[in-house]
Amino acid sequence: MSKASLRRAAQFAAIGLSGVLVAACGGSPAPAPDASRFDPAVFPASTFSGLKGSLTWYDSSGGATTEAKDSTVWKDFTALTGLPAQAEYTDGTSTKFRAAAEAGQVPWNLIEFGSGGEFFQAADAGLLAPIDKSLVPTDKLAPTSVEDYGIRVEENGALLAWNTNALNGKTPTSTADLFNTKDFPGKRCMYKYPVSAGTLEVALLADGVPADKMYPLDVKRAIAKLATIKDDIVWWDSGTTSMQLLSNGECSMGMMWNGRLFDAIENQKLPFGYTWNGGLRTAAYYAVPKGAPETKTGMAAMAMWVLDRQGQIDFVNKTTYNTDIKDLTLDDYQANVRPYIAQGPNVAKTVTEDSQYYGKNLDAVSQELAEFQSQ
Repeated sequence: MSKASLRRAAQFAAIGLSGVLVAACGGSPAPAPDASRFDPAVFPASTFSGLKGSLTWYDSSGGATTEAKDSTVWKDFTALTGLPAQAEYTDGTSTKFRAAAEAGQVPWNLIEFGSGGEFFQAADAGLLAPIDKSLVPTDKLAPTSVEDYGIRVEENGALLAWNTNALNGKTPTSTADLFNTKDFPGKRCMYKYPVSAGTLEVALLADGVPADKMYPLDVKRAIAKLATIKDDIVWWDSGTTSMQLLSNGECSMGMMWNGRLFDAIENQKLPFGYTWNGGLRTAAYYAVPKGAPETKTGMAAMAMWVLDRQGQIDFVNKTTYNTDIKDLTLDDYQANVRPYIAQGPNVAKTVTEDSQYYGKNLDAVSQELAEFQSQ
């Protein structure tokens, strides 16, 4: 071990922690931990010492969201433990993860489920390890964010957005205006799949179903409502595509994810308007797969996500995707980010996606929607 690595080892021990200080990729030393950031009273040795392997994680986000994790919470995880974070991006978890898990050949220590429906499907199938609450501080999360086999993270929302140039100064007031083609002409961009962007929920809201009576979904009623504007719908299957369709004017309005809207409006200065009214609130989930190479490393990564307060704030300021940690509120984030965060008054008039419903019904609902789209 080099002199620099020995110094880092001494610094690591000084705050009551120990670990591998040489990253697996190329053998380059991990950054020295900062004792002021990693107070042992906050980051206990019982969770973060003696970890092995690396934070290999199944990434269902990709792009800017993955980069934001790598530059905030996972960067801090590496600095604290010496273990590198290695993402493997795959769109969705219903194929590659399930195939590996069912074959007993899981290479990941942490799984990110992009939707709650996929998470509950995996949990019900016995593919996940139960949370070790001696390692993961679930008491610091809102009770609704804690499940036996994972935690709810990265709260996000699907909002009605519009291109202000395409609507000639008119302003929609809720997702019901997707179905008002007389006052708001033009194509509507809607997500190709049922989860995460409110495709069926907004149709039912517009058809008179109250938000608190949404589930179980009346799928046939939702599809009948979508059929009233079928010729005006352009289906998108990625956040990048949704933004392109709205910015180039192919769609005048549509359902968009809040993080994408934040980037489009605040960073790219695109002429978009939006409303949360009638939108959808949903989230991702973190879990450790059964048979993970290093279960404790996966549990420690979830603990880091909850305990790294500054890393979490920095991540949300980059993406808008907040986790419901008890001591964080809208006021902790940058002023220009707050209107886009799925928290507090922003989500007062939205539907909260029922992840357990989708866990049991996702395949059947997906098939019905796909059949409608193919007609």
